[in-house]
Amino acid sequence: MLRLMALAGLLLAQVQSAAGEPLQLSAADFLIGEWAAPDPGQGPNKGGTSSIQPDLQTKILLRRDHVVLREGGTMDLMMPIYIDGGKLCADFYDSEGHAIHYAAAEIVPHHRISFVSEGPDVAPAFRLTYELIAKDELAINFEIAPPGASRIFKTFSSGHVKRRAGVN
Repeated sequence: MLRLMALAGLLLAQVQSAAGEPLQLSAADFLIGEWAAPDPGQGPNKGGTSSIQPDLQTKILLRRDHVVLREGGTMDLMMPIYIDGGKLCADFYDSEGHAIHYAAAEIVPHHRISFVSEGPDVAPAFRLTYELIAKDELAINFEIAPPGASRIFKTFSSGHVKRRAGVN
């Protein structure tokens, strides 16, 4: 508990949001922790673990995952989450060579964040949503929209992760 209180005090990278109110990285503090997937969810992933921790002297949150794939094998990924130009942003990289640049499209501080990829209409779009559904449980939904201006997203993978007991 003391650790979380100290982190909340340190995560003060303030910038101005579109509404003119300060946007802080601490709006994403509900993501901090060591997580595990208790069930495989929907999509290509069978399970795995995730760590989301402050890094670079609390200027970013760094997500690192080790994912077990349904078809066999594993995948590792990392995703720094940071404030840039008054927006909450994230950059996704995985061991399969994928890279996605996100900006937050919706933020309910300490509860829900939806990141949407930035890019031209001629490329697919991606949306990644985290929602705190219980004290120690997150729902995660990853959606893809085909190229075009309409951007109709469809779920590619979804599931829940639970905070790992005794690790945080």
